[in-house]
Amino acid sequence: LGRRQDELELHEPSGDNYRHAARLMGKGAELEEVMEDCGLARGEAELLALAQKLEKAS
Repeated sequence: LGRRQDELELHEPSGDNYRHAARLMGKGAELEEVMEDCGLARGEAELLALAQKLEKAS
């Protein structure tokens, strides 16, 4: 269990990655590009895209 936690921590994106992803999405970047450039999983990138969409709608 300890080793698995260490592996997850190594792959955990930093807040900087999320901020960079949000900037890219704000500039119209494709989801795949954001995932690759920022090291995000599809679910993370989709969640950020949804959050931005909701923010623009409000």
